Amino acid sequence: MRTLARHFRYARDVVQHLKNTFDIQFAERKKINKTGSQIANFGFFFALVFCLFLLPAKYLPSEIAIIYLIEFVNRNVYILISISIAIFLFGEWLKGMRNYEKAELELKDNGILLFSKTRRIELKYDEIKQFHGVMNLIHGLSNMHRLNFVIKTIDNGKYEIRSHKDVFNGLTDYFPDKT
Repeated sequence: MRTLARHFRYARDVVQHLKNTFDIQFAERKKINKTGSQIANFGFFFALVFCLFLLPAKYLPSEIAIIYLIEFVNRNVYILISISIAIFLFGEWLKGMRNYEKAELELKDNGILLFSKTRRIELKYDEIKQFHGVMNLIHGLSNMHRLNFVIKTIDNGKYEIRSHKDVFNGLTDYFPDKT
């Protein structure tokens, strides 16, 4: 049995009229994603600021650095660093939220066709600028076998898709100059 990547690779050479259809999901961003991005940036910035209190320990000998970190750095600094990291993770969680709609991806001899119940998008080979993988810190860990990626077009259109990682690998094999 051929693997999916091999199937994509030989799809152009086999039969021009053969349809190759794969199940995907359209990922639609929510309005709260921008707020989540701002919250994540805020948390990351303050975590860096409060970590500056720990920086002098790097330049001290090990024994004195341990004493510095235990005795001289206030306990509240560690609490604020922990809160900042929690705010950062919460912002990343908000930033990664998506609405998913079941769809299908069909390979054609001159491009790809994305269609669902509400949308039908036909992308010619020349219209596709690149395939770009998207990773979110929180949501990416829970879906190791499902990958979010963006298809960017020449007119700056972005279509975010969620599918099995073999579909993304197959698309990069099918369109090698678009990665």
